[in-house]
Amino acid sequence: MKEASSHDLRFMPGRRPQGFSLVQLMITVAIVGILTGIAIPSFKYITNATRIANEINGLLGDLQYARFAAVKAGRTVTVCSSTNPAAAAPTCSTSTNWATGWIVFTDITGTGQFAAGEGVLRRQLALGGSDTLVGDKSGITFNRDGFPVTSVTAPNTLDITWKLHATPTNNQWTRCIKAGINGQVLSEQYGVGVCT
Repeated sequence: MKEASSHDLRFMPGRRPQGFSLVQLMITVAIVGILTGIAIPSFKYITNATRIANEINGLLGDLQYARFAAVKAGRTVTVCSSTNPAAAAPTCSTSTNWATGWIVFTDITGTGQFAAGEGVLRRQLALGGSDTLVGDKSGITFNRDGFPVTSVTAPNTLDITWKLHATPTNNQWTRCIKAGINGQVLSEQYGVGVCT
């Protein structure tokens, strides 16, 4: 009996040809398109949520750090908005726009303004993108007991709120921080407490 050559196997009854048909390829492309359409909005949600969390946690962490540093060092520490936080001698801004950045410094003079000889403890550069971060005040000072003693633009007004909005504004991405008269600093989502 003669054995079939590999060439003859292609034409044997019941043997399917190798490869994809056009219909199979189109079905695969359609499935990939549907999965991509589902994944892209989820990816956007994850990236927005991560960016907003990083931005609000950056300010929250620096405020908590300033309070802790004031207690530990036994002297006043100020956090203020700044348009030049990376400079060798940064300045506090009188603007309530915190998206331009901020500094945390040992406020030896107790003025709420950075002066020569005062050490910068932390710096935050401007937020990327078009997110907005606006505070009630341009700065807050913690005394050696960890209580807010003044704000840069409105002395003796102690409750301060910061609101972070993504652009375009969407309540789902709105986050707030509140510093109370007792020095406690809290983060809130939209619709909770003062976050509106």
